[in-house]
Amino acid sequence: MSSLKKYAPLLVALLAALLLSACGGDDDAPAAAGTAVVLPGVPPPDMPVLPGEPAGPGGEPPVVVGSATGILTDSPIGGVKFSTSSGVTGTTDAEGAFKYNPGDTVTFTLGALTLGTVTATSAVTPFELAEGSDVKLQNLLVLLQSLDNDGDAENGIAIPAAAASALTSSIDLQAVTATFASSANTALQQAMTAGGIATPIKTTAQANTHFINQGLAQLTRYLWVSRRVGEAGLPGMALLYFTAGGDYGSPADGAYPNGDWFAEKESGNYVVNGFSAYGFDVRRVTSAATPVNPVGGLSALPACGRLHVRGEVLVVGGCGEPRLYVRMDNEPAGLVGAWGIDGMPYLMLFADGKLFAIGQNVGSGSYVRSGSALTMTFDGHRFPDGSISQPIILVDTYEVSADGAVLNITPDFPGLTRLSR
Repeated sequence: MSSLKKYAPLLVALLAALLLSACGGDDDAPAAAGTAVVLPGVPPPDMPVLPGEPAGPGGEPPVVVGSATGILTDSPIGGVKFSTSSGVTGTTDAEGAFKYNPGDTVTFTLGALTLGTVTATSAVTPFELAEGSDVKLQNLLVLLQSLDNDGDAENGIAIPAAAASALTSSIDLQAVTATFASSANTALQQAMTAGGIATPIKTTAQANTHFINQGLAQLTRYLWVSRRVGEAGLPGMALLYFTAGGDYGSPADGAYPNGDWFAEKESGNYVVNGFSAYGFDVRRVTSAATPVNPVGGLSALPACGRLHVRGEVLVVGGCGEPRLYVRMDNEPAGLVGAWGIDGMPYLMLFADGKLFAIGQNVGSGSYVRSGSALTMTFDGHRFPDGSISQPIILVDTYEVSADGAVLNITPDFPGLTRLSR
């Protein structure tokens, strides 16, 4: 997006003027920009449960077919047997895929060793399998990565059938981690030998480094959005995003219980200080002088707070009620999605007609498109002093490039706004 830098000052000035107008021009109003977001849970897709094939001529039991697909992942983990409460069975493929029916629980096993039984969803990670145990999580990481056929979990984990079959229930996933991740773990070593795996058992440091890298890749791949802001569940719109370069932002706006508008922003740098069974320990490291978002930024994350991605949802939990953020997907070659300048999010357009903009301040509202016409309405607000700002309506035209990468907006004021994704 470096070619778009020349447009940034114009866009910033225009959107800042718009949003400051929405704020009633109050110089004392807090500058808005980043805040963390929360969403109620997203239920599994409403998919029909397939009854399976009828019994064969020999009276064989019917085969139960799963209507939904999930992924077992640290990296995608292939070669693990699964069975669900509705009777779906199989082995995860090279992509870690398994089948299930909505409402199922699913049990994963390697040979005679049960890895765990969890609620079947679009993604199952070692966090879910660990069932809240730090020790089990650590040992699962060592086990799964050590059983990879080429010893390189970065390209996926493929567990040879012979190695899986050689595992017995004598392997204790609650054993002391230092012993589990060593040559003293003869049961694991024997299974690796049976599967032709020549690499040594992974150390805890090796397993942890890979796991954190995979977690960061998932965390930074998407924007995460919610319409329930902060611990109090205030109505509004909020984002949480992370970059691979160590930056993050958490812009939000909404209404307090008394109806007064708030717009909070927080951005800065983050670091991952390891993990526990509830997620990664992601912390803000920006100086105290940087603005904070008290209704949902990383600065508001308690010491026990943890983050982890589970399918399409970012879970912020570890203690208390979890906050849930849903990833934002871009419409291929369409208007819906996240648009930005120089790699930073700027305008979010949702499939249900809602919008969220991040400029010098934060603003939310709605939009309507008809042909090439785009009408954006930024909500009016009530302020603590009792003053009220009226909605701002812009009638524009837009064009999305054929590859869906560039959005050109010609506003009702001079100039051209050009955004990318």
